[in-house]
Amino acid sequence: ASLSADDDGLRLAIRSDLAPKKAEASPSFFAALPAFTPTLTGDVGPATLAYLGLGDPGEGVGSLLDQARSSSPGLVAAFGRASRRLGKQAGIDIGEDLLPLLGSEAALTLQPVAAGGEPEVPGVTPDAGTPYVSLIARDVDPESARQALARLQGPVAKALAEPKHGGAPAFETIQIAGLQAQSLAVSPAVNLSYATWDDMLVITTDSLAIQQARSSDGGLDESEKFEDVTDGFPDSVSLIAYLDLTGLLNLGEQAGLATDPVYATYAPDLRTLTAAGLAVVADGDSLATDLRLGVGPAQAAETD
Repeated sequence: ASLSADDDGLRLAIRSDLAPKKAEASPSFFAALPAFTPTLTGDVGPATLAYLGLGDPGEGVGSLLDQARSSSPGLVAAFGRASRRLGKQAGIDIGEDLLPLLGSEAALTLQPVAAGGEPEVPGVTPDAGTPYVSLIARDVDPESARQALARLQGPVAKALAEPKHGGAPAFETIQIAGLQAQSLAVSPAVNLSYATWDDMLVITTDSLAIQQARSSDGGLDESEKFEDVTDGFPDSVSLIAYLDLTGLLNLGEQAGLATDPVYATYAPDLRTLTAAGLAVVADGDSLATDLRLGVGPAQAAETD
């Protein structure tokens, strides 16, 4: 393991040689994740707060479940119950019908809602609104995805219905960036939406994610923060993760974290953290982990 510091921040590198017999008898979490080349970073916005990328999720989840049969049998049993319940309600098998929909690569993201039209006030962070969560997948069969998700609409709408409002809401067809999408209004801040086109699938809590994936504007891969903390990462990884620490701290402070006296003590140091990037490569009998932490200049508190 090595830890180094430079003008951009901190770098932690860990290289592990695994004991072959032990690795075979008790494989690591990352050993279940197939290697892949990340490409979906161009399909999310440059201001993305969090990004987690995996390759061939169907195979990866299947391998993780196999590992969990001995280490976490309760988790496997819960997964089995959920799969059987979904089979009764919608005639869908999670392993055979849903996981293959995630194609060769999938990303789970957290993105902010832009505060458009509001003037920028020096020293004041604009309200980011409720961020939205998205699942993006590449190399999917769009027709199979549409059929499976259409069968899920009823059970999902029923599960999200509020008892006091009587009947369950229904998915509606909407137009987003030149294509038809399905959307369910869950709350004023959450519109569960999904759309498929070409070989892409997007499931999100805000239709902005679909619009961004269809846009030709710059994505996360062109963000300076992302480039700084992922520069030099391997082309092929088992897992890649990114956090916009500045954006997440701003979001936490708007949600009430700024009033916590313990947080206030460390806030000046925490605000110097800009972003974090993580790459893990599992290759047979070895495991390579790289963590990069971006650090900016100290920020003095502004008072009136």
